[in-house]
Amino acid sequence: RCKCCDKVFGEAHAASKNHKRKLEAWLWERKANEEGLPPPAQPWLCYEVNPDRDNVLSLRCLMCAKWVVDWEEPDTSNYEGDHGFESGRNSKDHTRKLANLESPEAEEWWQER
Repeated sequence: RCKCCDKVFGEAHAASKNHKRKLEAWLWERKANEEGLPPPAQPWLCYEVNPDRDNVLSLRCLMCAKWVVDWEEPDTSNYEGDHGFESGRNSKDHTRKLANLESPEAEEWWQER
């Protein structure tokens, strides 16, 4: 049986896109558990278990309460996507929240977290 998919292992299974995706996530999480993950460069990002992705560790934006789906690397220092550092590639909601990051309301919000 395949350890990451819990299915009968064969050539067809090994070649499937679903297996390759699950294997990559499984190996990444195994390495993360053994070696630890560097904390994300952005203070609003964290690693959490994602029930939508077979309970693997995934990046989550604390400001937007959304999963990061456009970045798979453990090093986020260059991440400027939907929920990354300020850039033209940020989502509209994330851009608005970044702009208000220094407001008193944001300060209160961060204290709660």
